[in-house]
Amino acid sequence: MTRPLQADTDVREDSSPAPRCSSTVRAWRVARALLLASAMSRVLVAEDDPEMRRLVVESLRKDGHEVLEAADGGRMLVRLAEVFDRDPSLLYVDVIVCDMRMPVCNGLDLLERLAEARWRIPCILMTAFGDDETRERAARIGATLLDKPLALDLLRAAVKRLARRG
Repeated sequence: MTRPLQADTDVREDSSPAPRCSSTVRAWRVARALLLASAMSRVLVAEDDPEMRRLVVESLRKDGHEVLEAADGGRMLVRLAEVFDRDPSLLYVDVIVCDMRMPVCNGLDLLERLAEARWRIPCILMTAFGDDETRERAARIGATLLDKPLALDLLRAAVKRLARRG
């Protein structure tokens, strides 16, 4: 025996009304998915040291961020292109966290090229080689520079602040 519908909605377990007609259900699901997706920040982490990358990625995921990973600067560019090619209006990266010295492409050079191309993605640059020239270059593009050994609480706070601002 089927139960009768109540005013084109059904009450779900979480007590929020869910539309019943198929086109409305699809629209409702899409809107809900977009709302949930907008609440989560997408962070791209580029780090050539696998242990450091794992540590950073796990820490950011525990904070609720969606994290994309890249093992070097070249792969970072590939990941950005993949995200952008899918749908530039919906899929984006909120914050880039990258190492300064990586194989294929230097992290700071990559961030400078992105800034020149007018990609306004907040960036955090991690380095064990934070000399004055590096700090000046990072400041010119608006990147946050964090020294290694990395204090994860500072990184997590910086990502949270930049994701909100971006």
